Formats: sequence, structure tokens, C-alpha cells
Amino acid sequence: MISNKTYLAMILCMLAATSCSVDAFRRRGYKKGTKAKTVTTFVLQSSAFARNGDIPEEYTCDGRDVSPPLRWENVPKETKSFALLCEDPDAVGGKVWVHWVLFNIPANVRDLSADVQASSIGAVEGTTSWRATKYGGPCPPLKKHRYVFTVYALNVPKLQLTTAAKHSALKRAMKEHTLGKAVLIGRYQRPKNRAEKSR
Repeated sequence: MISNKTYLAMILCMLAATSCSVDAFRRRGYKKGTKAKTVTTFVLQSSAFARNGDIPEEYTCDGRDVSPPLRWENVPKETKSFALLCEDPDAVGGKVWVHWVLFNIPANVRDLSADVQASSIGAVEGTTSWRATKYGGPCPPLKKHRYVFTVYALNVPKLQLTTAAKHSALKRAMKEHTLGKAVLIGRYQRPKNRAEKSR
């Protein structure tokens, strides 16, 4: 029969061995995974329009149809890359219409110029609801729609996605890697004489 002292000594030895094993595991650079624990918020803004303001025609299907300038700050320190989505939650039929999919944006990038080209910043563009791998501006029928720009701060340098990935695939890939996000909403309503065309 094992005495209480012997039993206690065995427990202490086991705990010490476990601690050593964990320390060795960490020294070799292994981690328990890259799942983000909490999601914080940071700041996203545009020099082209105010928060909840009207998006200028230049950035819509009625103008040059180029992406607006964007800038973000106060990002989480552990950020290793960014991703961006632009979505219209007011689209016809109750579906979310995706206007822009951009991912693997390097961690040192803090702003996007107007009409930015993904290749110029080392990022990748995914497929939008327009079935194109580029920004497609607001083009709502009849009433004014909201356009939600969201930048995600991620804890991985690159997402393992194919070129032209859809927004649904991007959201799945980001699910456990999002450290924070920033949201900017703009609005747009087409002139009545052009509103017969599309979304």
C-alpha cells in the first residue's frame, strides 16, 4: 500500500515532468494553434465620403467605377495580414451583393489609394457577385442602398485560398483567424433615369 507521502511525491514528479515537456515544446517554437481568441474593433475611414455618407458617383457604376480610397488605423499588434469585403445588404431579393473581395493584404499596409490594383500591394482579389475579380461599384435600382466596407485584421500572413475565391470561402477561412475588424458604411442612390439598370 502506497503511503500518502509517496503518493504526493509521485504527483509532484508527474507535474514537474509535464511542465518541462510543455516548456520544451514551446522552446521549439510550437504553438497551440493560431486561433484568434477575441475580436477587437479598429478604425476605417475614407477621404472620399463620411461615415454613413453618400459615396461619390466616381466610385459607382455611374462614374469611373473605381474603388474608393480607404485608410485604417489602431490595428491589433499581432496582425499579420488584412482582408477586405464590400457588401450591399440591401440588394434585390434579400441577398447580400458582394462588390469587392480582397485578401492577403500585407500587414504593413494601412491605406488603399483610389482605383488600387491588388498586385501593386501584394494582395489577391476574389470573385464578386458581378462574377469578376475586381471592384464593382454601387449600382442600386430605385432606392438608396448601404455599402458596407469591412477590413479584417488576421493573425496569419496568408490565407490558403485560391485566386478568385468567393466571399463565402474567404469568410470561412478567416473565421478562426480574425483579431479585429473595422467597418465603414457609405450610401448611394442612382439618378432615376439610370435606375433601370441592375443593382
